[in-house]
This record gives sequence, C-alpha cells and structure tokens, in this order.
Amino acid sequence: MIVTRKPQFLRIRKKNSATISRRRARTQPGPRPVNHALTFPLVNDPAHLTQLTGVLHKADADTRSRLLTGLQQKHGNQFVQRLLVQREEPKEPSATIDLKITWSGMYHDDKVNTHDIKADVVVKSKKGGATLASGNGNGSVTLTVTRGKSYYVIITPTASKPDDRYQTTSKAWNSKKVPTDTELNITTPLTPERWNLRNVDYVWRAKGIDTTKASQIEKATLFGHNIRINKLALAKVNKANELFAKESPEIQKEITDSILIIGGYAKRTTSEGTFSNHSLGTALDMNYNLGTKQNYHFKKKVKADTALLDLVQLVVRRSSGKGSFDIWKATGQAQLEASTIFNQEFPTYLREQMEALLPKPAPTPAATPWLESLGRSALDMLIKALTHKYVFSQYTQADIEKAIAAAKKAGKKDVEAQLGVVHSNYDVIKAWLEGAPIEGGTTKQEGMIPIHKDFLKIMLAAGWGWGGDWSSAKDYMHFEDEDATKQISTAPVSSGHK
Repeated sequence: MIVTRKPQFLRIRKKNSATISRRRARTQPGPRPVNHALTFPLVNDPAHLTQLTGVLHKADADTRSRLLTGLQQKHGNQFVQRLLVQREEPKEPSATIDLKITWSGMYHDDKVNTHDIKADVVVKSKKGGATLASGNGNGSVTLTVTRGKSYYVIITPTASKPDDRYQTTSKAWNSKKVPTDTELNITTPLTPERWNLRNVDYVWRAKGIDTTKASQIEKATLFGHNIRINKLALAKVNKANELFAKESPEIQKEITDSILIIGGYAKRTTSEGTFSNHSLGTALDMNYNLGTKQNYHFKKKVKADTALLDLVQLVVRRSSGKGSFDIWKATGQAQLEASTIFNQEFPTYLREQMEALLPKPAPTPAATPWLESLGRSALDMLIKALTHKYVFSQYTQADIEKAIAAAKKAGKKDVEAQLGVVHSNYDVIKAWLEGAPIEGGTTKQEGMIPIHKDFLKIMLAAGWGWGGDWSSAKDYMHFEDEDATKQISTAPVSSGHK
C-alpha cells in the first residue's frame, strides 16, 4: 500500500498506473492532464461557488469525497477550502409563523393605561379574506398563522360603556416576499371612540376648557336653518344673519335652498381623538358627504387626499389664467371657482388621455356626425358647457384600467399615476360631476365644494373662519368662531381642528 500525500479528507488509494501517471506529470514539463469530468472554469464566480456548494451538501459521503478529490487535483487546496467553509444551505422555514400583535391607546389616566386594553383579535389573510387565527389579550397577543405575504388584523376592544374609549381598529400588513423569520411583530394604535364623554373630558382638561362656559349651548337660526351654538358664538351668528338680510330675496332663497345640512354643537373629539371645537359649540359643518368627498376634510399628511387634490390642481391649471393655481394656498372664492373649473375641464382632460392611450377609445359625443361638423374647437366648448356628464359616463373603470396599462407600457409614469387616482376615485369624481344626495336626503349637490358663493361671502364677512382657507388641510365643510373658542379655553387653541 502506498499512501498518496493528500489532505486528511482524501481517501487512501491503491497505487496504480493512473496514479503513477499523474505523479509523473507533476514533475515533468508540459501541460497537466485534465479531468474532463470535473471542469469548473468560473471558479471565482460566486454563483457557481454557491451552486457547487449545494451539490456537495446534497451528495452522499462517498460521492462527496470523490468530488473533493477531483476538485483538489483540478483547482488546488485553497479552492477546496473555500468550498468547505461555505455556509450551510438555509433550512426551509416552517409553514407557520407567530404573529405578535400589539396595540395601545392615547388616553392615560387613573383608570386606563395606554397599554392595558383588553381586546379580541382576528387575523385574516387579507381584508374580507379567510380567518387564519383568533384570540384575545391585554395590549398584545401572539397567534400562530399560516405563513404568507399579507395579513389583515382586526382588534376589537371589549370594554363596555362608559369605558369604551376605543373602537374596532384594523391593520393591514403586506410584503412582496413571504417572511422567513419565526416571529413577526405588528403594532398599531387604537382608533379613539370620538363620542365617548371620558375622552372629551380628557382633551378638555388638556386644553384647559372652562366647563361652565362650554356648557352654555343655545338654540339659534342661521339663514333660516336651526342650529345649536355656544352663547359666546351668537355674536357672529347674528352678524351673518344681518348681512344675509341685506341680500335680495332671490339670493336669500338660493342661499337657504343650498343648505342641505348644517350642524354646530356636538360633544365629541376629532376623528383622531383630539380636541374639537364642535364640543364647545363654536363651529359649524355644512353640506358634507364623506362617501363622495364633497365638502370633505382633506389632510395634507394623507397620501390619498394629497393625490386627489393634486389631480384637481392639475385639471384647474388647464384653464386660461390658472397656470399657477395652488390648491393648498388658495383661499376664499378661489377655492369655489376651482371646484367649478374642475367640473368643466375634467371631462375634456379625461377624453384626451383616453384617446391618446387606447387604440379604440370609448364613444363620445364626437361620434355624432352633426357634432363632428362643428369642428374640434367648437366641440370642446360644447362638451365643457353642456355634456360633461355624458362624456365622463362613457368611460367605465375597466376602460380606465386599460388606459393605465397602456400608459405604463408607454413609459408615461405621470399619466399612469394620474389615471390611477381617477380609477381609485371614480365614484367620487362621478358624484362631483353628476351630483349626489347627502346621506338620508334626495336633493343632489354637485361639485367638490357644494357651498353657495354668497353663503361663503357672508360667513367670511361676519368673521367666521373657514377650513377651506387652511394650508395644512382643507376642511371645506368647516366654519369656526375662533374668538369664542379662545374665551372658553385657558390654554392656546390653534385653528385647524374640527
């Protein structure tokens, strides 16, 4: 027996003619013999190293030893050592994962801790999807669920009145890849219950509200409509009524008829659980329809809100003389004018985009021969003035989806994004153009801001602040008497809260 001089992992081999030939080849000039069964030309390529390491890990002991021997002979000891120190292939993750779900509130006092809130928890694969697991806990719970790319968590606080300070809160979690960790953390704040009186008392204390002045709520009328308002805000109500009385009977009727809903006092917090001047009776909301976003409270920090108002701004800027219009900076009548311009310009804007992107655009009034005879310029004017509702109704959401796909294929990212906003707000824009009734009503109101221009003129002249004038948000429904609010609070109260 002759032991060849090899590393310890090599097997003892018998001396034979092949072994002798290889040993002679190392000491003789000329090219070395090539083992054609083990040729790895890209030995420094990480991808090839990874692939080769995987082969070695899967091979049985005998095959592994034979492969290493051949590789050592072909590429040397250093190359073999690199393979041996390669990290073991990661194990496949289990089919399940532990979700650690944590929730907290915003109110902290003697009775309630922000992290000690009992709740029932349900985990679904997605919103409206199948239930994966359920449980309950005090501020947190860990549930084992099937591993996936998305989860929809529903947290329902179990406290009964008057301790029901939070409402059911949902949290969506999404990822492009299935997580491989053993545990996934999902954390969310709970949505406050805005009508809970303990929550109102909490924010009142923080604002230093004079409870005696805050409770002075009286009945009044504004432009012929009944309201409940704080005594300290009556001066501005009376001033508005005085200015209203100076208008012609025709204008008075228009203003009165334009008010479909108006309300003042409401002892609650904001939707975010913070101070609301409605709880003092120093603010009014009118003609709001949250479902259609008419007289809506748009927040600059909310991406969906910003995207929709950016679209409005884009369309308004198409109008002559409005090229520099800034919807976040505009105030007063300029906002109402923008709402009107959008309704006039949007159908033409959409038609142009659709015709440019789709090989067979949906039919428009232009398909009618007598309209074609008018010419494109006259046709545009007619569409803007008379038929904007008809034009928009010709395009379905499916049509817009096709246009979005065409814009993406053509590399038109801006147009793709704009049409994406149209698609996601299809019913909203339809209500702006064609009109929609408020909840429980029958009379339709058109436009993003359904406020009569003379109503706004009088309210501003009487000293009321308007949410449409704010720059960090646009709360078109909201009018407030900031002076009255300051008289009731011993702490600074900033404008911009409803």
